[in-house]
Amino acid sequence: MAGRKISEFNHNIVPADDTDGSLNLFDLNNPDINLFNAIDDELIKVSGSKVLVYTFEHDGDYDELFDEKRSKAINPFPKVVWGHYAPRALEENLTEFGIEITNDQMFTFNKAYLEAALQRPLRAGDIIKPAFQNLFYEVFEVQEDNFAAYGVFHLIASAKVLREAPEVFPEGHAPEMSVMPELRGYEPYSASQGYRLKLDDRAVWTAAQKAWIKGNARSILFTRNSSKERRDDFGPLTLENGKRGLYVSFTTISNSEREQYGAGIDQFLAKDSSGNPYSNGTGGESTSLLGEAEHLARFWDEDWLEARWNLIPGTRLDSTLKDSGLDYIYMDLCNLYPGSHYIGSKGNPLDTSGAWREAMVKSVAWVRTKLDGSIGIVVNGIRQHVDEHADYLADYTKFYNVDGTDLIVPELANAGAIKTDITWVAVSANFKKWIYTLRTILRSAKENKACYTAWTAEATAVADRLNNWVSYSLVHQVGLTEFGNEVQDTSPTPLPLFPENKVDLGKPLQSPDAFFGTKDSTSEKVFTRDFSNGYTAFFNFTESAVTIPSKYSSYKKVVLNTDIVLNNDGTCNGTLTWSSLSGSESIAAFQGIMLKRNDFETIKSIP
Repeated sequence: MAGRKISEFNHNIVPADDTDGSLNLFDLNNPDINLFNAIDDELIKVSGSKVLVYTFEHDGDYDELFDEKRSKAINPFPKVVWGHYAPRALEENLTEFGIEITNDQMFTFNKAYLEAALQRPLRAGDIIKPAFQNLFYEVFEVQEDNFAAYGVFHLIASAKVLREAPEVFPEGHAPEMSVMPELRGYEPYSASQGYRLKLDDRAVWTAAQKAWIKGNARSILFTRNSSKERRDDFGPLTLENGKRGLYVSFTTISNSEREQYGAGIDQFLAKDSSGNPYSNGTGGESTSLLGEAEHLARFWDEDWLEARWNLIPGTRLDSTLKDSGLDYIYMDLCNLYPGSHYIGSKGNPLDTSGAWREAMVKSVAWVRTKLDGSIGIVVNGIRQHVDEHADYLADYTKFYNVDGTDLIVPELANAGAIKTDITWVAVSANFKKWIYTLRTILRSAKENKACYTAWTAEATAVADRLNNWVSYSLVHQVGLTEFGNEVQDTSPTPLPLFPENKVDLGKPLQSPDAFFGTKDSTSEKVFTRDFSNGYTAFFNFTESAVTIPSKYSSYKKVVLNTDIVLNNDGTCNGTLTWSSLSGSESIAAFQGIMLKRNDFETIKSIP
């Protein structure tokens, strides 16, 4: 065949048959892959051990001159996984450069299981700690094992002993293994829009109101004293994937609880050297954002954690709340930094912020071990009173180590909550809080962590409600963020139903503005963002009024009303309407507006 051209053979080439055969060995969608992974995962669990994986995070601290990271940015909260490795003795060899410690290790993991647990591939720079050894190993190479039937099932991680562990994990940043349980079958919290209601256990409801709530609520949060019988009155919810949760605080003890349980509960109060409790009000008795005075509890004391757990209605008969009908526990006030709303001028009772952080992590982990694995945890701690700490406002990355997003890991919490309390006045300093809030929500979404957002507003404060909604829309991510306007405190009947809370904006047609990913910029700007259901969020982040661009002249503006309570007969007058834009309509400084394309005949919403 020497001398013949390739083109002469073209007519003999048979096109490949791209149809799937029933016996296709390399079908990546073959359900047998899941079976093989399950068997392999179980074999590794039987023959291996628990290991902690601390993930390496890229934080932008990069030295271009030396082409390397200035410091190690390690997530202090590990993922607990199963792996297999053969321990080797630690060798200390005297070389010409001094004593050299060697103990390179190879770790074997099930590829699918590990990547699901980490929510990303294992990579160089990650740190591994065996459960039964006080040694840390830094991964320097990750390889896929040999190809077997249907695919690759193993990852082989080569790691070297890490001698700088104290620098990587400063005091209080590396939790003990004993407080980090493994949760098999963990499912990330999926955020969705709809009516999210807080139900006061003191309220009296008509049959019609109960029926409406069961049929229309996407999520119900019961207050701390709601009995199982009361919870059963509102469940199961009719809507698909409807969730029912129970509010609880292991961080505080309220005045009403002191009255309810008597002087015996005072042994669990955190007290200063003079015997006075740390509280959020002067003398511990003034009204706060929580509706009543709250006192700091000894949340680092396991006796208090046990006592609080036993005070949750139903735990004495159903010790893990497995059959409680609940889908999640809402743990309030889980800030990882000692906020002055508790301690004030008294100082931190735990001496250091690191000690506070470690205690808070362990308290959440303790609850996780008590709670049935089928019930999720939502922690209110993504941003707690950040406005009190000016240095964190100037550079939001400084707040990472004390930010509750670190609690949103399978071993601890399923989702985080952020409570936003913004005073809508044209004062630039106030909007540092606005910027930080949106950046924090966006950060959570980028890390694939669900974020449950609550925005404070009164039913009659229409402009505030609209500003909250528009602001949230600028960083909304489907399945990862939820919006909810709500009143300051849990309301008894009549229950307010904010109609904007149920709106399904649809899929964002643009990514969040780069402004919210830039830590230092505070420049004035006008923001717009379009959604697939015909909405456009428009926010004027400048100190002057801005005319709405002519391209939106055919749009209509969404109008909110104030009569939004759930009536005794199960009806509500709350609704969304819209009106046409005037010829040269403007938006005032630091104000937002929600627009809707005119070709959408109805406002799309979900029940």
